[in-house]
Amino acid sequence: FAYDWEYWISPQDESIYISPSCERITGYSSNEFMQNRELLISIVHPDDVANLKNHKHNILDNKEIEPIEFRIITKSGEERWIGHVCQTVYDSNGVNIGIRGSNRDITEKKLAESALQESEEKYRTLVETIEEGIGNVDENETFTFVNQAAADICGYSKDEMIGKNLKELTSLEMFQKILEETSTRQKGDSGSYELQILRKNGEERIITVLATPIITENGIHKGSFGIFHDITERKQAEETLKESRDQYESLFNQVADPVVVFDQETKKFLDCNTAMIHKYGYSQDELSGMTPLELHPADEDIENVKINIDDKKNVSPNEYLHKGKDGTIYNVEAHSREIFYKDRKAWITIIRDITEHKKAEDALKASEIQLRELNATKDKFFSIIAHDLRSPFNTMLGFSELLNEEFDEHSTEEKKKFIGIIYEGLQNTLKLLDNLLYWARSQKGTIVYNPEKINLYLKAKETYDFLNQSAEKKSIKLINQIAENVYVEADIDMLATIIRNLFSNAIKYTHKYGKITIKTFLVPDENNIQYVGISVSDTGVGIPKEMQSKLFDIGENTSMQGTENETGTGLGLILCKEFVEKHGGKIWVESEIDKGSTFYFTIP
Repeated sequence: FAYDWEYWISPQDESIYISPSCERITGYSSNEFMQNRELLISIVHPDDVANLKNHKHNILDNKEIEPIEFRIITKSGEERWIGHVCQTVYDSNGVNIGIRGSNRDITEKKLAESALQESEEKYRTLVETIEEGIGNVDENETFTFVNQAAADICGYSKDEMIGKNLKELTSLEMFQKILEETSTRQKGDSGSYELQILRKNGEERIITVLATPIITENGIHKGSFGIFHDITERKQAEETLKESRDQYESLFNQVADPVVVFDQETKKFLDCNTAMIHKYGYSQDELSGMTPLELHPADEDIENVKINIDDKKNVSPNEYLHKGKDGTIYNVEAHSREIFYKDRKAWITIIRDITEHKKAEDALKASEIQLRELNATKDKFFSIIAHDLRSPFNTMLGFSELLNEEFDEHSTEEKKKFIGIIYEGLQNTLKLLDNLLYWARSQKGTIVYNPEKINLYLKAKETYDFLNQSAEKKSIKLINQIAENVYVEADIDMLATIIRNLFSNAIKYTHKYGKITIKTFLVPDENNIQYVGISVSDTGVGIPKEMQSKLFDIGENTSMQGTENETGTGLGLILCKEFVEKHGGKIWVESEIDKGSTFYFTIP
């Protein structure tokens, strides 16, 4: 028999025959079924009993019966599926002599069907819930299946999509291209396309399609299976991004100032504009391997530059020196901001060349200093005229008035005294006027520097002799220790003014019985020029430390009364400084209170 379990029962439900194979399926023997006419019904699953009894009535009523399936509970309690077919049996006289049937164990088949159904349910659920569109077309490119996402992308219902041809959704040109592509593909050879489709409402959309041809074992093309995705928004975003990048590139390269972008971690340049290339002379490829530090000259404060580059919070403008490829040095001002560049943290820096600005700034500062000096010069000039020049004249006028109005009333000794005071005042005034005129001429730049070979010993002796009378009045000893064969290359008038002023100051600030010494000392060569050093030392009152640095500054008032109340303007030392510097030399002082002072200067 084709089936596993055969049986024959009488019209009165009495078992006539039960095949032994029933035991393998049900766990019950054929004898048990033969002895218990209710056993067959009792092992049927309760949910299937009614169906089985209805099946039996239909058989008895001679109705055409289809095979049925039902479940049984085996002797061991296991549930199994039975495939059942049966028919009514008649004798030669047409009398019903029973029902003959066959039962087959179809449990494995039912489990497989159930698993298949479950798999199909999962597949349908996946296909209908996935965001991508899924569809099949036949060999004529007509849709035979689409999921809901595919229908939504195309703007139609699922029913409307079935039977619709692909050429109704896209251009003829694109349709022909797809046909050419798919006709050459082999089994399992997928291809990707980008299509522009027209939705039901007339809206244009852009989709990508991953299509796999369906090819039979005989190599016949039966259609294609496709997964497609609406990329309209992405394409629009890409286009917007491209436009944005184009605008950025255009703006980036139109900025007149150099602009660079460099990685925060590696400090390597990532990008630069055209102005950067033109300004510094490096190509784009050369800059891409460089760091910002390589733009700085070696003598710049590189450590400070590193701090500014590493400080991610530092967005303030910083001033640096930059060096171009050809060695040109620029003063620059760098403005930096933190940005994201191609998914990495970076700095974008705008570099402004402020070289000319710095030159103008330096010139302005120099002009400001010069203006302050001119104002100080003017103030000094007026001070001298208002006080220092007027004061001795008042003294001389007073004694001249006494001599003029009371000449006969005074003794010869008194008259000599008055005349001596007037003479001394005239000498001091003449000396002041000489300095004042020299100073005024030096400020106007009308003094011509005319160096010549001069015997330094004789020039010092000449000044010594000229001032000896003033020194003798205070019993001060003047000592000339300059060798007779020492020569200098100097302007004779300027040199005389320097020595005379230094001697005069020394006499003024030295007590009675002191001494003043002039001598030379060795000076190292500077810039291949030989210099001689000259010092004028006294044993006078000395100069306070805080005043020493101000002695040669026109804007400072450093005048002090002499040891016998002599007055001065401080102008003499200013002249000394200017005339020494015209010779390329230097002047300075060393002094201690109550021990004296020494003024040093150098002359070629």
